[in-house]
Amino acid sequence: MLHVETKALGRRDALVPAFAVPPPESVLDGDGLTLRELIAITVRHELAAYSERRAERTFQRVLTERAVSDGLAAGRVESGDRRAPAPPGPDQAVGAALEAFEDGLFLVVADGRQETDLDAQVLLHDQSTITYVRLVALAGG
Repeated sequence: MLHVETKALGRRDALVPAFAVPPPESVLDGDGLTLRELIAITVRHELAAYSERRAERTFQRVLTERAVSDGLAAGRVESGDRRAPAPPGPDQAVGAALEAFEDGLFLVVADGRQETDLDAQVLLHDQSTITYVRLVALAGG
């Protein structure tokens, strides 16, 4: 699995919890992939995870005592949200991420090496660590 981390300048904590992305066959075969493909794979994986979380929140849930007490301890008890924003389409999300990279809003570090060229080969292995670093503060972020 490729291990993905997110960071932002000026913040100690991660933007989102670290997650794993299954590597494409080209990585396992030792061929690598382009930075453009790596960003697309990560965006599509996270978009699918967001859609799953959104679907879980859309339906009314019965709260157990433990869920209520955990929510109270965290400062927020959730029973579902029917107004969760719809995610963008996969192609739209990938396009926005690639545009953000080209505009210098974030950088990508793969196994300790900063990657700067979207069309250059990124050599990874199945235990590589990919770090996305947000360089610009975003509204609400």
